[in-house]
Amino acid sequence: MNTLEVVLETAKHLNKKEDLNRDFELLLCHCLNKPRAWLYSHSKCFVTDLQEEKFLDLAAKRIRGIPVAYLIGRKEFWSLELEVDDNTLIPRPETELLIQWALELNLPKNSKVLDLGTGSGAIALALASERSDLQLLAVDFCEKALSVAQNNAIRLGLDRVSFLKSDWYASLPKTKYWDLIISNPPYVDTKSSIATDLHFEPAIALFSADSGLAALRRIIFDSKDYLKPSGCLILEHGFDQALAVEKVLEIAGYCEIQTKLDLAGLERATGGKRNAD
Repeated sequence: MNTLEVVLETAKHLNKKEDLNRDFELLLCHCLNKPRAWLYSHSKCFVTDLQEEKFLDLAAKRIRGIPVAYLIGRKEFWSLELEVDDNTLIPRPETELLIQWALELNLPKNSKVLDLGTGSGAIALALASERSDLQLLAVDFCEKALSVAQNNAIRLGLDRVSFLKSDWYASLPKTKYWDLIISNPPYVDTKSSIATDLHFEPAIALFSADSGLAALRRIIFDSKDYLKPSGCLILEHGFDQALAVEKVLEIAGYCEIQTKLDLAGLERATGGKRNAD
């Protein structure tokens, strides 16, 4: 048997690329079922041969580019620990901007909120954790992703969120019912090169045609049939797409259009209010 310190050093020697030390620590904690802080104070403790074998296998997969979230099967988002797999996009900190913005709207009690392309359920479940009164529907075209989202809702005790398989609005009745439509749709240009990690995430959740704007345009233009007059639409997009999204919202008849910055200072989300009929 080897100590934690030796096992971590073994993984580091296997890696000839970027600095993955933090990722290795997370993977080792996963194998030991211990918090990361415990690792630092117990570096001389021994691990079993089975634990070492499992860890080195995960470390090798991480070196090949598989994201940590997929290897351990979970990712934290808005203080919620969400289960994820390769059918769902990995929730990212910049998407928390959408949650913050939605909460700042101070929607009336029992407002109806539609989360388009829910994936792991991150947006809908985060909102449900903050506003138990909201009537939330989360939709996704991928049945396997919906299954992950539903399991997250049950495990987190947020099972009042409803789920529906739908290609955006396709399975919804054309009634102006929703107070807020919110989405983190695919917005990466199909012609762009992407980081290695992203190759392991579902392409359907990442890529969109028309310079990455196809899904955003569809959501915006079709929203008029589903959003209440004076209802709000909030969308995540690429750091260089804000002006294009603002223009589409303007053409679609939205007012009070604004773009907000993420923690890195990048233009990450744009939204507006539907003009009253």
